[in-house]
Amino acid sequence: MNNQIKLSLFIILILFGFITPKEPGMIILPLKVLNNSFEKYPILRETEISIEHQVEVQTPFGPAVRKLKEVVSGTIQILDSRLFAAPITIGTNAQPQSFNVILDTGSINLWVAKIGSEDTHKMDNHFDPSLSPTATRTSETFTVQYGTGSTEGNYYSDKVNFISTGNYELKFGAAVKTDFNVKGADGIMGLARKYSSNDYSAIFTLFVKNDKVTTKSFSFKYIKDKEVEMYLGEEHSDFSNENNTAQCQLLHKTTYDNLLWTCKLYKFGFLSDDKKKNVTSPCGYNLLFDTGSNIMILPLETLDNISRNLTQFNCSVATTVNGQQIFCTNVLKNLPNIYIEVGNHYLILDKDKMFSLVKLEDGRTGYILEAVFKDSNMPIMGQRFFQLFHTKFDFEAKVLKFYNENQEKIIYSYEKPYDDEARTFGYDTDIDFLNPETMKIIAAVAIALALFVVLCCIFKCCKKIGKSSHSNKTIQAVGN
Repeated sequence: MNNQIKLSLFIILILFGFITPKEPGMIILPLKVLNNSFEKYPILRETEISIEHQVEVQTPFGPAVRKLKEVVSGTIQILDSRLFAAPITIGTNAQPQSFNVILDTGSINLWVAKIGSEDTHKMDNHFDPSLSPTATRTSETFTVQYGTGSTEGNYYSDKVNFISTGNYELKFGAAVKTDFNVKGADGIMGLARKYSSNDYSAIFTLFVKNDKVTTKSFSFKYIKDKEVEMYLGEEHSDFSNENNTAQCQLLHKTTYDNLLWTCKLYKFGFLSDDKKKNVTSPCGYNLLFDTGSNIMILPLETLDNISRNLTQFNCSVATTVNGQQIFCTNVLKNLPNIYIEVGNHYLILDKDKMFSLVKLEDGRTGYILEAVFKDSNMPIMGQRFFQLFHTKFDFEAKVLKFYNENQEKIIYSYEKPYDDEARTFGYDTDIDFLNPETMKIIAAVAIALALFVVLCCIFKCCKKIGKSSHSNKTIQAVGN
């Protein structure tokens, strides 16, 4: 009877929320998923596409590749364009001011729109210092440069509450001028941190001051198609499954004195579903995992390395309003998946998340890879990646971790313990699929060896025949 009473009480406590079935030391925060409606990247965008076809032709000097260009107009229909947003309040509990901020791992500053600023009138909520008796304006100004524009204003200090985790004294910006325009968002919260000073970002200050957070880390996970949870503190149980988890070391290089979430990118490539077709480009760049960016940015050198082998996927180089991209005339099911190599693993990025449908004026359709190739020493992995992998950002261990419930999406590429400084770039690792260029070299060597063996056999046979003929002549001479 006593056990039944205890069980009943336990169930009642769970139902009323007094016991939360979550991991100890972890704060679970539901996030909003906003469509990225930057004016540069609308959901439907008209564009002129210059498609570069590479055709192999025979010349008097042997085979050569000739480039043909075709200029067409069309509409790129982006399947989805997402950003993570979280609610914060600024000011005292008596009269807090509420805002929705984009969570951006590619920057450090926390800022919201300031009231009375012409550039921020499109935003729903604006910070009014006169409504907060605890707000103090500092003598500092700020300017932040993003990939799509810049923001500037003045720094204030006030009580900030991040998704009801507690009020903490934080420094934040009140923007008076900005190019930022995302429907439903009032500002940005940077999730990087200062590298060489105690001037931490808002998220790291929260970690330092909040005794509820046991470890200085956070992760993002899609629960459903457009529902995301952020986990602060204790590591989620997903990452205890080693077969479904990869990780990479956080690089200690800084940009504008910030510690950004970057790992070494060793390879980028295309891979067919059956893994029989593969195009690989060796890399050696620092890859930024950026929740504040939707599109993927890769170095132009990467495109140069793979462009000649794209025809096996019916893909070619295209020039759009964004820059150099890859355009494919295949149907979606015949398109390749994208993969990157970081740490010890290849991470497979599903085609349905990486390609957007293109409708051309002449009635043809195709797909464009949502990646821009440009002269850049800092490639960016944007929001589409986070739709595929539960990603953990760990300040203390200085690592990034990636989890996917499908074990086939994470492939071991390098069995030895990895060292970012010691690794070289190229086809130097143990892989589960061979590069087409490598296959051609292997085939050529095999054919050459086979021809060599055949020639050796012919030479030996001829030599034996010659010796036999000479012996017969000698015997005849002696007999005579």
